[in-house]
Amino acid sequence: MKKLRFPSLPVMAGMLALLTAPVPAGEAVKATLINTSEAVFGRPHDLALTPPGLYLAVADVDNNAIKILDPGKLRVVAEVGAGELSAPHDVTFQGEDRMLVADSGNDRIVVYKFSSVYRDGSTNAERLAIWSDGLDSPEGVVAGRKGRIYVANTGDDTVVALEDGKIVATAGSAGGKEFERPHDVDVDANDRVIATDPGNNRLIVFDRDLKVLQEVGGDAYGFNEPKYITTAEDGMLVVADEYNNRIVLLDIDFNPVGMIGTGKRGDGPGEVYRPEGAEVAGKYLWIADTHNHRIQLYKRW
Repeated sequence: MKKLRFPSLPVMAGMLALLTAPVPAGEAVKATLINTSEAVFGRPHDLALTPPGLYLAVADVDNNAIKILDPGKLRVVAEVGAGELSAPHDVTFQGEDRMLVADSGNDRIVVYKFSSVYRDGSTNAERLAIWSDGLDSPEGVVAGRKGRIYVANTGDDTVVALEDGKIVATAGSAGGKEFERPHDVDVDANDRVIATDPGNNRLIVFDRDLKVLQEVGGDAYGFNEPKYITTAEDGMLVVADEYNNRIVLLDIDFNPVGMIGTGKRGDGPGEVYRPEGAEVAGKYLWIADTHNHRIQLYKRW
């Protein structure tokens, strides 16, 4: 068997600086599978590299914890939040060491200080804060600029902006169902806030104050419950299109430029089953192959 070659952890840290030129509109992007984890997770959802890329954090929903992985070998080396989290759906980072967790089952965002993993598998992780005011089963969270945090407040059918743990802006209306089960939110290089609206099979693009700029959906995209998203340094947007059993790649103008998966349920190489998470750094993409209970690593070109 050919030996898998993957960058060492220090080299992985440098991947975050690669591919800074925008993806040209309409240019095809392809991805090659280079590793798949063991099926040791319980419906893993969104995932995020720890700054500066030494570890991969995975929201392991059914195991009620954030699993910490070696990003190349995809081997679990530690966990955070066991015993205090309930069905965490998302994990992201603010700055160098603040880990934000969408603790969905407990209707809150939990903030940890996370800095390292020790040889015995324990972690240097300390809980700093709990934000719960106005939150109802939040399933997505991202750190924006100037300390602002954005949350997909799924149980309330809204997207909210937080400052110091308090809601300062809201988009959507639970009564009017303007959005239906928004799941994830991300901020791109243009400071646009992008949220998934799976109940309406679309993405919503906002300004930083959550004023709607545009919608991305319809027949040209054919989304079927788009769940979690991530944006690359070059502007590429990665969308976990759950019920289409695929990952959709969009350029900075939201033109489709590629796909991971066959579009059909599968558990073989390059196949996925209802994926719900994605992370990207440089040429590398990590996919939460949710209902196959595993993580996949791809290289794009």
